[in-house]
Amino acid sequence: MNKLAWKAMKTIKLGTGMKNADDFLMSLEESGAHVSDFATKIMQSPNFTVVEHEAEIDIVFISVAKLGITEKKVPREQVYAKAKELGLELCPNEVGPQLRLQYNDQPEHERLLIAMEGDEVFCLENNGCKPALKNWRARPDKWYKHYLCAFVLPRK
Repeated sequence: MNKLAWKAMKTIKLGTGMKNADDFLMSLEESGAHVSDFATKIMQSPNFTVVEHEAEIDIVFISVAKLGITEKKVPREQVYAKAKELGLELCPNEVGPQLRLQYNDQPEHERLLIAMEGDEVFCLENNGCKPALKNWRARPDKWYKHYLCAFVLPRK
């Protein structure tokens, strides 16, 4: 797949007025989403940043296999490097909670990993009962080819 073949699956807004973890947690609770303790911990980390001014970004959902990786499992850094080679970028960490708030039509039983920096990444799930924002321990050696990942599709 080349750089031109990507299509945004979702366009979301960052910098929507929430300034910190508490603001996101309140909005997520009001939306009815479940937020795991570990996802809360990511948001409360000093590495969690929020865009100051509203901006739209395009997100691509793609499996590790669709990136052209054929091995059953590979290191996370290989997944990230292949995505970058194909013109995609890692998500700002604000994408996790923002996407949970803005992805109301997530298919049932879908699990979506947010490709981002850090030892743990956000994971959006729809288990059929309640949409959730969880964490996914980003084991650097075990990203399976069926994993569905979210990357930023840069605008020209």
